[in-house]
Amino acid sequence: VDQATIHFGRVVRGEDGVTLVPHGNAVLTSKYPFMGRFTPDGRHYVTSNLYWGPDVVGIWTEAPAGDVTTIRVGTGTGEEVQNRLVGRVGVGRSPEGIAISPNGEWIVAMDMEVSYAPADDPRFTPYSTLSLIALDPESGQMERVGTYPYNAVLPEAGAFDASGEYLMVVNYDQFEGGPEGGSIDFWRLITGDDPKLVQTRTSIPVSH
Repeated sequence: VDQATIHFGRVVRGEDGVTLVPHGNAVLTSKYPFMGRFTPDGRHYVTSNLYWGPDVVGIWTEAPAGDVTTIRVGTGTGEEVQNRLVGRVGVGRSPEGIAISPNGEWIVAMDMEVSYAPADDPRFTPYSTLSLIALDPESGQMERVGTYPYNAVLPEAGAFDASGEYLMVVNYDQFEGGPEGGSIDFWRLITGDDPKLVQTRTSIPVSH
């Protein structure tokens, strides 16, 4: 993460077993790439970038808003393989988690914001956010179409269901007024002319 560089490898299966060999060039992404996911068709690699680091006050507490980048994965083998950075879009602060829809057209970043700080800290945000991003599966270009604050402390992971209609987000805790402990919250993805995320009433309590 401190190098802000993504390296790709190719799995080779042969008579001598399985080996991993470099696949094309390394790609410089944004500061502190934290989580990566391939799109369902394997054409692009998506990273969430936190902008943390030893050169940031408190390592992460003063980090600016993060972003999400897309890298087109080169095809073929050998030196002719070219991996290319093709997209970048801004999201909230500290987007530790990302999820990609089964059709490869939507990305959601789980932005922790500064939900972890004490309530009397001037940097504290009494909410976390989800950033909904439209992804062009062909070009890898992205557009943020919505940001959704909600009652959660440290949302760090999420996943779509097989239909792509529902998103599950894991939260470490809730703020005052919510249930004690962690939760898995369910959101609905509405597409069409006015795409959006809508939080449902379904929330499964789990431990921290």
